[in-house]
Amino acid sequence: MPTINEVWEQALLINANLATLHNDQVDLKNCCALSNQRLAALDAGSHETNDWLEDIRQVLGEGFTAMATGISGVQARQDLANQLLLHLSEQQRTVICLLEQIADNTCQLVNQGQRQTLLQNGIHEGMQAVAHMYASANPDAALHHQRAEEQRRKLEKCCPPRPVEDPCRPAPCARPSAIDLPTPKEYEGYRADPPKVKRRPRQEKLK
Repeated sequence: MPTINEVWEQALLINANLATLHNDQVDLKNCCALSNQRLAALDAGSHETNDWLEDIRQVLGEGFTAMATGISGVQARQDLANQLLLHLSEQQRTVICLLEQIADNTCQLVNQGQRQTLLQNGIHEGMQAVAHMYASANPDAALHHQRAEEQRRKLEKCCPPRPVEDPCRPAPCARPSAIDLPTPKEYEGYRADPPKVKRRPRQEKLK
């Protein structure tokens, strides 16, 4: 049978083992508490990260919306520019038509002027010769003709004759109708408001 000393020694050994086991449990408890704190910090960090990702997604959504609005504005301006270019092209056609008519009329006037100048010079020379011969042969009739011309000039000065209508009348060219332009406010530059992002304080890093 074991002696009392041996039993006492075994009891002391069991007590030492229980103390070690207690210390190990305390250490394990502290370790679990620290792990829980770290897990809580990681969970808070993940929530903060999710919030930042949500803010980024919102900013990207607003950016794409602003970009789509800007592209629509550019397309509207391009459509307006195309309408204006078409209108200017039609106006240029009208201007070219008028210039062609002016060129044709000018050319015809130059040709007719040259012909009429030659005819008028011949008529003038012939009339001077006839007037000289008639005045030499009939001085009384020449004096009467001169007085009649003076009376005619006085009468025309008082009551001028009806002017002769010009034979050349310009033909109208096709003119483009005016286009309805939008108001300038509809085509002002798009100015998107900068996105507002709430700044959150950074949590302390895990030790």
